Amino acid sequence: MGAQTGPGRIPRGQRAGKDSASHDALVIRLTILAVLVGLICVVALVALSAATNIATTATVGITAVAAIVTAVTGVAASYLRRRR
Repeated sequence: MGAQTGPGRIPRGQRAGKDSASHDALVIRLTILAVLVGLICVVALVALSAATNIATTATVGITAVAAIVTAVTGVAASYLRRRR
């Protein structure tokens, strides 16, 4: 039995708020924002390391930020690839 498309039903994919182009643009913007925040964090950690001579803290922090940015970028890329 097929989907009901009577007067009260809106076919799947045409519901309000399901505009894929704006949703993809939002995902791309949030990914860019995550990368920029990650870069700012890396610069701040390098500056903190230089000021305090604590190389281990900066190395661990930079590695953690890089891992988070990589994960966010990977998730966004797979999401966008799946939607195409």
